[in-house]
Amino acid sequence: MDNVENGMKAIKSLKAGKAEGACSWRYQEFHQLPVLAVRHLALIFERIWDFGLTPKLMLARVCLLEKCAAPKSMADARPVTILLCLYRLAAKMVFQQVIAHWSDRMPIQVSGGFAGRGVRDLSIVQTIHVEKALRDQEFLCGSTMDLAKAFNLVPRYPAAILMNRLGVPWSCLNFWLQSLSNMSRSPLIAGSMGTCIGSTTGVPEGDVLSILAMLATSALFYYRNLSSRVSPFAYADRPQLSGTISSLGSKPSTWLQFSE
Repeated sequence: MDNVENGMKAIKSLKAGKAEGACSWRYQEFHQLPVLAVRHLALIFERIWDFGLTPKLMLARVCLLEKCAAPKSMADARPVTILLCLYRLAAKMVFQQVIAHWSDRMPIQVSGGFAGRGVRDLSIVQTIHVEKALRDQEFLCGSTMDLAKAFNLVPRYPAAILMNRLGVPWSCLNFWLQSLSNMSRSPLIAGSMGTCIGSTTGVPEGDVLSILAMLATSALFYYRNLSSRVSPFAYADRPQLSGTISSLGSKPSTWLQFSE
């Protein structure tokens, strides 16, 4: 966090026009900060890194983004947590450094958050997998899962352990865990603000550190189920499995044991 160059890089990546949070800062104001101010801001974050942000700063609101042109129920909306911009800046600095480190080490089958590695790339890899099975005259089975409310059900501390095993320092994870423990969210529906609600589990959608948590979970899913006949894929909250069967006499259960 004390690296000013990383701070300036994170600020440049912030898109103007995004909603502000409880701190009243806006991304446009970050863009106008001189290097000295960014250095002072980094020093402030370094002092509070082990404690996280206070409950007053971690007041957030939850907005609903429409999934379709004519939403009719909550199933047609995606809740996004609007956190304060100061937290988002600190999280962005951590995210950019971690994702740059992971991008060269994560298998191509794990996607969601990496630059140049999206759903399209994942589908191409799966297409190659199918074509290879056809060429080798192997039977191919598969399963796709869409985890309902995945972000809301991710246990924070186990996710932090996974992220630490993948190289994220505990100092960054302590800041993340402490800040989330102080977070309370108010639903914003039709212009009306609801009562603040705290939470003890789950990671908020709209936080880039939540993306790291899901990538770490996807990596666990991948390496836990990888074998000579099973090819796992994972994109955020959509894990997938495919497996080959060399003959009709083979039992598909041999590659479905992941469910036990």
